[in-house]
Amino acid sequence: MPSYVDIANMALTRLGAGTILSLEDQGNAALVKTIIPMVRRAEFAEHMWKEGITRAELPANSTPKPGYKYAYDIPSGCIRVLEVGYNAALVRFGQPYVIEGNEILTNAESPLFIRYMQDNDNPERWSGHLATVMAYRIAMELCERITESNTKMELLQRDYRSVLNKAAMADAMSSAPVPQQDTSWDWGRI
Repeated sequence: MPSYVDIANMALTRLGAGTILSLEDQGNAALVKTIIPMVRRAEFAEHMWKEGITRAELPANSTPKPGYKYAYDIPSGCIRVLEVGYNAALVRFGQPYVIEGNEILTNAESPLFIRYMQDNDNPERWSGHLATVMAYRIAMELCERITESNTKMELLQRDYRSVLNKAAMADAMSSAPVPQQDTSWDWGRI
């Protein structure tokens, strides 16, 4: 399983820089250590990595907001809410909801079930594909500082997109398709 040092070394190698033994080292290690949390959260926010998807059952909090009967606190570590439902199967309840700050506001009764993207900060639980994508993303963030080369940045961006596409295909093939519920558009065709 990859470690942050493995991922950092993959990124630094892409830049033609020397490798590190620890994130506690000076120089490039300190740069990598500084940007890893930002890059990781951005990658999990922008893409549907299985390593970051989880579910929660939320109780209503005691402070509903005007226009809504219930407010639910979003779990800490949640980067993005993916689905909201009224049971564990995330059956959509037809109730409108809105996310304001760190709360989900709705008229749906407690408990509220959500599926969300969390900040998975344990690279040992990541696939090799995700680790490679993270390495390219880190390399892009460090490119200007380490290489001062726009050409290198363009190559990294191209390679990042290619690695991301391959990773997304592999990720998609590793699970069954999610069935979609019929909508009013589906029933309107009948």
